[in-house]
Amino acid sequence: MNTSGPIPVDLTPEERYVLARGLAEWGGPASPTDELALAMGFGSSEDLWRGKGRELREALRRGEHLTREDWRRTLLATEIVFASDVVGAGLDWSITTGLADEKSVRMLRTIQRKIGRSIPASVSTMCGREREPPRGPCATCKSNGAGHQCDPAPDPRRMIRVHEPVTLHSGISELSRS
Repeated sequence: MNTSGPIPVDLTPEERYVLARGLAEWGGPASPTDELALAMGFGSSEDLWRGKGRELREALRRGEHLTREDWRRTLLATEIVFASDVVGAGLDWSITTGLADEKSVRMLRTIQRKIGRSIPASVSTMCGREREPPRGPCATCKSNGAGHQCDPAPDPRRMIRVHEPVTLHSGISELSRS
């Protein structure tokens, strides 16, 4: 499987538009911190808006394929900016994008499925750390081959732990997971 080069994901122009708007919202009503941008895979809040984020918006508009990491950071940035009224566009999403919340949720679910099928979780990265691919047959469907389609529960031994608090917005300190 290709893990570093561009990966095709069969998105419609409207689905690409949602992702591009999701990235663009970080320069509008959203209030990202550098810590949040780093957690999403960007170098800083400036990189999210003017650097890598701009490159990704332009690539989406041109219909280009993205790398696995770029698909993941684009999707995560869109999910957060859509849903969060604390750091994202939240309640302003439908006003600033022209997309109704209900339609946006349906489209995000479709995008999540398409990206998930193209970029299996078994070789995904989270916060820049490579997760170890599973060994042996799948515990859910007993498949051991390519094309494996089930969605087993995550193995808690492989989950990334964040122990220190992260400052998200206006001095709010939260998201300490263990």
